Amino acid sequence: MTLSLDDQKRLLDKIVVRGPGSQKYLMVECRRAGLTLRDAASRVGLHVATVCRWQVRDPAFAHEMREAAREARTEERESLPVERPHVPWRKDCPVCRAKVVVRTAPGKIVFWRCGRWPQCPWASWRPRHPRNCRRCGGPRFWSHSRKSVNCDHCRANSGTLTPQQKPP
Repeated sequence: MTLSLDDQKRLLDKIVVRGPGSQKYLMVECRRAGLTLRDAASRVGLHVATVCRWQVRDPAFAHEMREAAREARTEERESLPVERPHVPWRKDCPVCRAKVVVRTAPGKIVFWRCGRWPQCPWASWRPRHPRNCRRCGGPRFWSHSRKSVNCDHCRANSGTLTPQQKPP
């Protein structure tokens, strides 16, 4: 569950620690809340260079900071939508009309590429819509969220569609 910046600030306002090491503790808690190093240092009242020097001098503190940032990233990643909706897509290359193949980049990121690669350099991170643009005749592509269709040539936007709707 990712908190908004205001919610994070309200939570951090409640944390009151006094005594030796309190600033380091607050830095770790700010990083765990998802703040950047610069924002966390500013929130605690330190210069970011001071925090960097502390990390160089104290490997345990540096390890705590890394772990707190990793936990925040993991929590943020888990709160993202699991999968984009499946949409109908055209299976021919807009440049040379060869067959389009679906590939997976490192990190399980899917992209579409011309089957004649490297002779044809066409590739896209977005699937191609089954129908070309009515205005200019160019290829249209689904948005990254798969909720709308855009033409890259004339910038026409078909509005919000759901994958269950039939293509226009």
